[in-house]
Amino acid sequence: MNLVRIHAYQLSPRRTADTPLAVVGGKFPISKAIRSSLDDLFVKSGLASQAEVDFRLGDGVTIDSHPVRQLLLDFSFGGSKTAVTASQQLSEKFADSMDNRSRPALLMMTCLENGQQRRTIMWAFPQETGFQFRSNTAGARIRLLKDIFSQSSRLRKAALFEGRRSGFSSGRIIDHQALGSSGAGADYWVDKFLECQFALSGVMGTRRLAGYLRAAHDALTSQADKDQVFSTILAIRTSPNKNWTYQRVASRFLSGTAQGEFLARIPVRERSLAFSFARDEFEKRLNFRVFETQQGIYISAPFGTVGKTVKVIEKKRRRVQVDDVVVDERVRSRHA
Repeated sequence: MNLVRIHAYQLSPRRTADTPLAVVGGKFPISKAIRSSLDDLFVKSGLASQAEVDFRLGDGVTIDSHPVRQLLLDFSFGGSKTAVTASQQLSEKFADSMDNRSRPALLMMTCLENGQQRRTIMWAFPQETGFQFRSNTAGARIRLLKDIFSQSSRLRKAALFEGRRSGFSSGRIIDHQALGSSGAGADYWVDKFLECQFALSGVMGTRRLAGYLRAAHDALTSQADKDQVFSTILAIRTSPNKNWTYQRVASRFLSGTAQGEFLARIPVRERSLAFSFARDEFEKRLNFRVFETQQGIYISAPFGTVGKTVKVIEKKRRRVQVDDVVVDERVRSRHA
């Protein structure tokens, strides 16, 4: 596909700002260096196969009236002036979606075309500081640079939408914060800016379920609540039911504080989305129970061994007992 359009905007978070800063930028010329860099970034990021999202509909909003989709269509298929207006509005919306927990960013929008097909990609690169080092016969010089926008930061975000004018109904995103265990507050790229929701494939839905359960378990302080989450992990792995929603998991297996801690991490609109449980993916992410003792001893036990070779003795103070054959021994500076 041919790169035909690049717009870029420097912006700062405005959602909670006392004095919102103006968004600065617009249309930029296409150079070979920029084209090559963006092509390389697209391939290395794997954006085309990342998490899928759908535009959020309902409350009178249809796919044809969705405001963000319409702006993307204007940017991708409209004339030069229409594209500038659309990209400006999108950059303003992105700034308004972020609060002061986020860094200033560079929003870069590109459009590629092939006949009637368009591919539009939005990259959000967070601002960072760095050192510039130069050396010559007169000596070395170091400068502090404050206007750097990082392509490789894990805080970067991306969105890809493509197709004909009648398409652009779903996309792909990169958002490590939202896909991790940072909670609903970190989901501003998908939820507030794009006004989308995750299209939960079996693998993605299962991956996020594992992350939510792990984060809830580690955040809870009561042993009874932790045990609820652990029992939930075991029950889901062996359940004959292969189709789940997060709300169904919470209602069936959890109660009280444990249920609240689990649901608090999940965006409300995502709780009722159905997905097919992928056991292999789940076990890649949750398959060990780790105990730390008072003396700093760590015991990493596969789920199937707990209650058998690894026993938790519930007395006045919980104790753990291991009865197994040692097959290897190593030394480390710290627990792995």
